[in-house]
Amino acid sequence: MKKPRSLPFRVKLILLYCLTVVLVAGVITLTLTLTASRQVVDDKLAHLDLLTEQVLLNFTDGAAAASQQLLSFAGSKGLSAQMYAMRDLGENDPGYYQNVQSLLYAVNQMITTQTYHDALYVRMDGGLSCTNATAQGSFASAAAALLNDPAYGQNTYGRALWARGAGGEVYLVRDIYNLSPIRHVGKVVARIRRDMLVSLGTHSGSLNATVMFLDVEGRTLLAVGGADPAMTAAAEAAARAGATVMDVGQPCAVAIQRGELWTAVGFLPMAALNSMSQAVIRTGLVVGLLGILGGALAVMAVTQRMTRQIRLLVRAMDEVTAGNMDQAAPIVTGDEIGHLSAHFNRMIGQTRELLARVVQEENRKSKAEYEMLEYRYRSLQSQINPHFIYNAMETVNALAKLDGNSEICDVVCRISAFFRQNTRNMQKRFIPVRSEFESLKQYAHIYHHIHGSNLSTPFTFTPAAADALIPTMVLQPVLENALVHGVRPAEDEAVVAITAADEGGSLCLEVRDNGGGMPPELVEQILHGPANEPAADGRPSTGVGMRNVRDRLRLIYGERVRLTIESREGEGTLVRIVIPLVYDEEELGENPNY
Repeated sequence: MKKPRSLPFRVKLILLYCLTVVLVAGVITLTLTLTASRQVVDDKLAHLDLLTEQVLLNFTDGAAAASQQLLSFAGSKGLSAQMYAMRDLGENDPGYYQNVQSLLYAVNQMITTQTYHDALYVRMDGGLSCTNATAQGSFASAAAALLNDPAYGQNTYGRALWARGAGGEVYLVRDIYNLSPIRHVGKVVARIRRDMLVSLGTHSGSLNATVMFLDVEGRTLLAVGGADPAMTAAAEAAARAGATVMDVGQPCAVAIQRGELWTAVGFLPMAALNSMSQAVIRTGLVVGLLGILGGALAVMAVTQRMTRQIRLLVRAMDEVTAGNMDQAAPIVTGDEIGHLSAHFNRMIGQTRELLARVVQEENRKSKAEYEMLEYRYRSLQSQINPHFIYNAMETVNALAKLDGNSEICDVVCRISAFFRQNTRNMQKRFIPVRSEFESLKQYAHIYHHIHGSNLSTPFTFTPAAADALIPTMVLQPVLENALVHGVRPAEDEAVVAITAADEGGSLCLEVRDNGGGMPPELVEQILHGPANEPAADGRPSTGVGMRNVRDRLRLIYGERVRLTIESREGEGTLVRIVIPLVYDEEELGENPNY
């Protein structure tokens, strides 16, 4: 293939420089700069109209959703029914205070992280009022004053009323009806989360705009985008007059969008528009001047030293060194620079292939590490899943029966039952709390034969915790430590209590004993020491220890598990495990460590 022929660099750059400076930099650049300046201003005004229209739609949808959500929650959470049940109750009537507690519970249940409101004030037709537990006194006072106003306190027959507080708070007032039978039972005032109603999103920074929302009577309800008090009156005046420019301490462009129930008034400072226009003009002039200066410097450099272009190629190499592996030098000529660029591109291609192989190798290493982690989990689990010899236990049981020793029969039967139940449970990674407790009761009863009536092992769990899932055999090592090391034979009464309870979305498992306790250094060793540390006599540790339980919990739950040990010598030990409260293994997939 014949190599392309071209003029020397010096000749080409001098010709290109003259053409660019005279035609482009001198005429076209100035024209484009002025046109771009006007276009930027027009675009920003169009964006203001579009933004005002969009946030009005969002606000309208949000207001309707907030109103409907408040009404539906009053029915679904039992608030209306409870208010109806208390309509004729007085303080001296039986069950009055129980109904008051039920009413407060219903009010608190109506507020979640997903609701549009964060505070509620309820007033029954009989005059009784209450707020949710987290509401402040200022909110209760403001809500009570609002309902004392006839415009909001009278029966509106289900119509939603909106009001603005002295501090800019947004309140929603609705009548509450019991559905069966249909009776008006009171009113509720909800403080609305403003950020859930509407926001300017990413436009708030780029446009520096403010949008005010007015109700059908022309009163300002809400402002987004950093409004000041002067804009409230200006928005109401602009909506009445249909103004396109308004002075609110500074000249502002105005965009007005009207809906069926709401009106949105958008403000954009004229100073921002002017600064954008001036910035475009300045940028155009600076770019033009830099182009002329850069061309002059380029021509001077090319005429002085032809190898200047090689340094530009070196800059491209520096980009690659900085990590931009997609860098490639264009090949447009057949001179020395073209040959050098071709060699550079081949080098980059080979480097990319090498990096691809490195990435594949790292992926294989990551996969191997994952498999090793899975193997470690299975290894830890296998340490607490021993296989037991059922036939041997049955043989011992038969011999005990022949010998007439009923106590040995009972112990052997319970050991056998414990082993069989554990074998079934170990087929699963997670089992309900009630199933684990049934197995642990068999295990604890065996120790009753050792300590006699001196030992008490109460098992308790809350209804919500009964069917929660926990890792199989996670409590057995903890209970074993309590029964072996936490029971002092000389004590009049030894108690090892096992409890499970739900605490705010978490499951709390506790094993408490009143034994001799542990020194602080042993607690620290259990919580932070290595899992396979040798025993005190130097031999490898056998059996399942607390450190293996700790590592297994961390392997399953990651940072979502809390394992604490509270122990004082002579007073006893409390082992507390807090894990996520789940009822289905599919929920466990939300954590990548499961």
